[in-house]
Amino acid sequence: METLEFLVSQFGPWAIVVIMAGIFIQFYKNQIETSRADRIAESERHREEVAQLTEVIQNNTLALQRLIDKMGGEEHE
Repeated sequence: METLEFLVSQFGPWAIVVIMAGIFIQFYKNQIETSRADRIAESERHREEVAQLTEVIQNNTLALQRLIDKMGGEEHE
């Protein structure tokens, strides 16, 4: 409460503007940190999805190769 009284005595009618600016700066900083954490989490989920897709593609490639081998197919290059 003393801080508020100090601000009002120093800045007069501008005290509310100064206080609101401080609140806005804190809110904006919090939003940036939250956004950064969300991007990091999304990046990690994407990395896991790509790893899973890579594994699926490798498994499909092996399955196709086995199928070609069983059918007696030859590789054409």
